[in-house]
Amino acid sequence: MSLRINHNVSAINSHRNLQANQSEMSKTLERLSSGLKINRASEGPASLVISEQMRAQIAGLNQAIDNSETAVSLVQTAEANMAEISNLLTSVRQLAIHASNEGVNDEVMLEADQKEIENALATIDRISSQAQFGTKRLLDGSRGAAGTTTGANLEFVGATLESGDSRENGFDVKITGVATKAHVTGKIPLTAEMIMAGEQLTVIEDGKLATYTSNAGDTVATVIQNLRSEVEKNGLKVDINLSAETGMIDLQHQEYGSGRQFQAISNTAGVLSHAGNEIFNSEDGRNISGTINGESAVGIGQVLTGVKGAACVDGLSVRYYGDGKDLLEPDCVVADLPAKEGELPPEPKMVIP
Repeated sequence: MSLRINHNVSAINSHRNLQANQSEMSKTLERLSSGLKINRASEGPASLVISEQMRAQIAGLNQAIDNSETAVSLVQTAEANMAEISNLLTSVRQLAIHASNEGVNDEVMLEADQKEIENALATIDRISSQAQFGTKRLLDGSRGAAGTTTGANLEFVGATLESGDSRENGFDVKITGVATKAHVTGKIPLTAEMIMAGEQLTVIEDGKLATYTSNAGDTVATVIQNLRSEVEKNGLKVDINLSAETGMIDLQHQEYGSGRQFQAISNTAGVLSHAGNEIFNSEDGRNISGTINGESAVGIGQVLTGVKGAACVDGLSVRYYGDGKDLLEPDCVVADLPAKEGELPPEPKMVIP
């Protein structure tokens, strides 16, 4: 009669003990190889929770150390560039003092000093604009302050050291008047008869002049295009358009604000100038107007800036580039400006005053 192992109690016990020993040996080897006392939850659930919490905290601390080292590298990069700028400024001062010795220097020496100073200043500008860590510029002023806005057609421009950190909900920005451009609009359309007669159109802006005299084969579109080419070639900041509905010429400055002006002249009264061959001044543009956080603000073009001495918003600037049709209420738009760079921005939300 054959003997099976499942009838052999001693063998079964030995096999069970062997498996238990192998399991314990496997766990021991796992602990030795990993260096961890607890490798799985079954070995101690409470201890594993504590272990995982500590492991997560250690990982966070290690990352914080890495972040600090990266920040140190950024500061060292900025410091090296600033040291070079400091050396250049010292050199400029030395050259200026050398040039002040009028009893010894002649025109050639003074010109050489001036060229060296100009070269040093150009180098300083180049260092300031190109110094960077990764993709972040360090010395061009772009990292002075950061902000975000909510509200259509509104953007954060910048802030100064006098600008305060915004509260959690940001600063309310109310626009009471939108910026416009200086413009000239013709009173009568340009006709084929005027073109045949040699209509001369002239635009003057910031001391620059562009003029075009029509030829017999020109069309209205050709005249506009040729005048536009002359304006672009001579560097005038004026856009030239032709109304599809009325056929009248419309000239508009490219920049917003009351400080931008130009003049226009046409042979025929009403095409551009109100009187033939007389200079006609453009209608003035308008600066933006409004308040920031209830404080007075000065508008230049589309940019609204808190006035000096205004609480929290001194030097804080925003740009509104809309036409006013998107305002929440008549003459009212609201946006949030978060804290300066280095602080976590709040969740953007619209605030209705």
